[in-house]
Amino acid sequence: MKNLKVKKLVAVALVAMTIATVSPIGASAAWRQDSNGWWNTEGDSWSTGWRSIDNTWYNFGSDGYMETGWVNDGGTWYFTSASGAMQTGVVEVDGKVYDLAPSGAMATGNVTINGVVYTFAASGEAIGDKIPTPTLAFTSAGTAVAPTKATTDTTVESVHHSSGGGGGSSSSSSSSSSSSSSSSSSSSSLSDLSAGGTHNGNYTISTTGTFGASDSSKVTTINGDIFIADANASASDSITLQNLTINGTLTVDFGAGNVILDNVIVNGVNVSNVGSNSLHVRGNSSIKTLTVNDKNNDAHIVIEGNASIANTNILAGAKLEVASDATNSNPFGNVIISPVAAPSASNTVTLTGGIFGNVTVNGAANVVVGAGATLQTIVANSNLVLSGTGTINNVTVNSQGATIDLEATSIGTVLVSSGATGATLIVSSGTTVAILNINAPIAVTGTGTIATANLEVSGITIETKPTNVSVAPDVTVIVGGETYGDITQLVSSIYSAKLASSLQNDSTLTNKISVSTGDPIVVTLLDSNLDSLQTVFNTAQNEDLSLIEARLAKAEDVMNLHSAMLNVNGVPFTQYLEQAEASGGNSTYVNTDGSFDISAIAEGIKNNTLTYRGFKQDLENRISEMCSGTNKAPQVSISDSTISETVTKIEVDGKPIYDTSSPIDTNIDGLVSLGDTIIGTYTVYCGTNYFTVKVTNS
Repeated sequence: MKNLKVKKLVAVALVAMTIATVSPIGASAAWRQDSNGWWNTEGDSWSTGWRSIDNTWYNFGSDGYMETGWVNDGGTWYFTSASGAMQTGVVEVDGKVYDLAPSGAMATGNVTINGVVYTFAASGEAIGDKIPTPTLAFTSAGTAVAPTKATTDTTVESVHHSSGGGGGSSSSSSSSSSSSSSSSSSSSSLSDLSAGGTHNGNYTISTTGTFGASDSSKVTTINGDIFIADANASASDSITLQNLTINGTLTVDFGAGNVILDNVIVNGVNVSNVGSNSLHVRGNSSIKTLTVNDKNNDAHIVIEGNASIANTNILAGAKLEVASDATNSNPFGNVIISPVAAPSASNTVTLTGGIFGNVTVNGAANVVVGAGATLQTIVANSNLVLSGTGTINNVTVNSQGATIDLEATSIGTVLVSSGATGATLIVSSGTTVAILNINAPIAVTGTGTIATANLEVSGITIETKPTNVSVAPDVTVIVGGETYGDITQLVSSIYSAKLASSLQNDSTLTNKISVSTGDPIVVTLLDSNLDSLQTVFNTAQNEDLSLIEARLAKAEDVMNLHSAMLNVNGVPFTQYLEQAEASGGNSTYVNTDGSFDISAIAEGIKNNTLTYRGFKQDLENRISEMCSGTNKAPQVSISDSTISETVTKIEVDGKPIYDTSSPIDTNIDGLVSLGDTIIGTYTVYCGTNYFTVKVTNS
């Protein structure tokens, strides 16, 4: 994110002039996340304002981070969920009911919803005797919760009325009828669903069968809600809704039965009970928001074909399945898991089949990623047990004091954000984490495998030592029972004195380099003409030979200055090259005293007969010949009257160039690569201690 932010500052003025405030994002955009939140890239910049991404609207602040909860845009209020998705329709926020227009704008005053007039205060909440039924409920931060408000308009339309009013069977009379009369009454009124055209009213289905026109071109539009209501349905019972557009909410309470939605477009679907044999969403069906709060924790939701769900809210145990014929890249959309009851073996959310994009856990949950499923990102804002043999690419831990138990077979990257102070991360036996990035003081326990751990703050403890450990400057951590400490302050004055001595003996670099002690040690290049060896090779072909020689001499001086604190096999790098020559190296480009043959190198550059890769290969060959007798890589160390340490690893901008655990050839190549660049952050590890040097331009 830091590199991106630098680019942002340069690009933002041009972006603002050329991109409209509200615009769809093309295929080049990509979601990114760091400890501060989510943002969306647009080339070398990032999204700001409203953006339509995969047919869902999101709002991004001026800093690029996605906003959640209430959003005030030019005096108009909008509401976005924890996933960032803009909400529309009737929603409940902190116990109050609001109406959000199709544009997302919060309504005020009198609003007609499904033929009924409701009143909303200037602050947006519904007031008066009639309160509309919310399809979804959230906290003010956008976290999905169970709705607490019920409609005060209890009339259920069982007969179609084209005028939107008039008589009809009431819910009380319908419930007192025998099952046969109820079925007969429903069948007559439900003929509207297959009639095509537009119909106003609410419909209750309490019998099995298929509802909706058989002709997919004859879609029926319902301005109202549909209730599937038979809590005693058996596993053999099935209801199919087809070729419908429902401008309201579909509520499913169908016992152990099956429900099929085929080419159904609906704003909201609330599942309070459906059998484990599934709610199938197929064809070109589209659900804006699916809420599952199954009383038996066994709801099974299957997406097939070109069907899609924009937002999926899980409040109970459930199984979400992407069928093998599903064509959408992220069919369940933004999944939010907020279990009402405590997780258990029966109260588990299982993801299986295909790809799941963003999953957010806002309440203690057990999540299983089954074989064949790919979970792109899961964000833990609460306690979480994550298991399964599926593919898990990213896990983000945000919750302070939470316990995150990783029991899955393999996980790509785990990011612990700065807000997760005091959390416990359990990497269980049999679990492998490729990369663990920690930005908060937490405890990592368990005997699982961590390939690489990047530790950014003090106070971190890791029970089992990762294969590779990288510790940020001025940070102290405990890994595998050992304390990793920052010795930059100790090394700082020694390093500064060594560089000062080198500069006094080199008139070409006097007043061109400054060194400031501290943590990190900062070396500033005051002359823009100071180049790395690689830069000279790549840019000097068309220059005069004398200028090439002068640039090479400076580059060699800077390279030697770089290694002022480092010894190779107990001697400075130049002296080590001298030993290589003395042992029969016979290099074309290294003098017998270990210095570079500037004239020969410059001639090769000028005549295009010597490339940087060829020069490096010559050095590597000389060093390899020297190492062949011992079959050991060159040993790097730092030493002075007050310190003597063996170097175990050197990183440049986080990339290892020397590691005692690496093969000989890899380390030789890394040492020779010190001439590749000048600018960067160098971290030198001496076992569990380390120091950091940052080289920068003025």
